[in-house]
Amino acid sequence: MKDLFIALLKRLPFLAILGALTVWCLSRAGTGSGGHLGVFAWMLFAFAAFIPMAILVARPIAEFLASPVDQLYMPKGEVIPPPPWYLIEKYEKEVRFAEALEEYAKVLHYHPQEYPAHEGRIQLAIHNLRDVDLARKFYLESLRTLQHPQARSDLQNLWRSLFPSSTLE
Repeated sequence: MKDLFIALLKRLPFLAILGALTVWCLSRAGTGSGGHLGVFAWMLFAFAAFIPMAILVARPIAEFLASPVDQLYMPKGEVIPPPPWYLIEKYEKEVRFAEALEEYAKVLHYHPQEYPAHEGRIQLAIHNLRDVDLARKFYLESLRTLQHPQARSDLQNLWRSLFPSSTLE
């Protein structure tokens, strides 16, 4: 409601000028001077001043009336994007592993408990990049990040299946 009043107050000088012009034209039309043609001309001038007034007032009122419905479709606050799995798959198919790792980083930034992202970047580091040190770094980071015990257990089982003789935990 406050925003509506502020928007209307900003337009008040223009509304006052146009309103005064409309009233003046209507008063001239009311005198009947000039016959029917004169009255018609003054009514047209009044209408021509009234149209911009309506346009100036319509937008803030429409925004005020539409805001409850607008908030249903566009809620305020931070919206967390869904994980871009399609981009990761695309980059892996196109052998663009650096971009795939960047997308995994984005997923884990917005969804730190997303287990498939933790597993996927370890798999990417081992199978595609052939970088065991990077995979180990990802594994330890994932163990610190994951909070759900089942996810941590699944990650440990994955690491043991990849490196059966590893004592890293």
